[in-house]
Amino acid sequence: MMKFNIEFCLKVIEKCISAVPLTLYLTLWAFIFGMILALIIALVRYKNVPILRKVFQLYVSFIRGTPVMLQLYIVYYMIPIAIDSVLIRTNIAFRTNQIEIKVLVLIALALNVSAYLSEIIRGGLISLGKGEIEAAYSVGMTDSMVIRRIIIPHVFVLCIPNFSANLISVLQASSLAYFVSLREVTGTAKIMASSNWKYFEAFVATGVVYWVLTVMIELITYLIEEMAKRRGYNLRKQY
Repeated sequence: MMKFNIEFCLKVIEKCISAVPLTLYLTLWAFIFGMILALIIALVRYKNVPILRKVFQLYVSFIRGTPVMLQLYIVYYMIPIAIDSVLIRTNIAFRTNQIEIKVLVLIALALNVSAYLSEIIRGGLISLGKGEIEAAYSVGMTDSMVIRRIIIPHVFVLCIPNFSANLISVLQASSLAYFVSLREVTGTAKIMASSNWKYFEAFVATGVVYWVLTVMIELITYLIEEMAKRRGYNLRKQY
């Protein structure tokens, strides 16, 4: 009968905590860059910009229709090979192997989350309605002013719960980074378990670490949502 080794589990948790900064680095930056790209995609599709709308529609469909692991391998293996082949022909000394692994993982995660966030933002824009946006343009607001004064305080407040869920999804997806030899939380636990085959204890430890991080994200986003609602309400009154 298998005996659970609590001491080893605690050791793994302690070691995994040291890898939390890398996990948070991948999660937060991927979410931020993904959010920026998602806003661009959502606005292009919302405004029905010719050609770009179809391109982004295909992009969103592909990302949402394929697993994160495939996207990670595309960014980590396929795209660098294609880029290097072009660089060789142009006699440029730079090679993609000079790019840090964590940057490639971050790019893959950002591309993944951008597709999901773009649909959330687009849904928020649709629920907001064109009337308020058109009214903003009629009083002389520029695109940047509309984004800053209308979309961000209202649409983003409406979508914060969904943003929180997607941030947690990115956190969990970052665990796939160990497949490309990156020692984040899951990779650290797997390496420790490989020495004595106590994988059950190791993955229980990672579960505890991810759960604590998830609770922290839920708490922080709840506080942000409450503050943003009050601020958004005031902005709506001013507008």
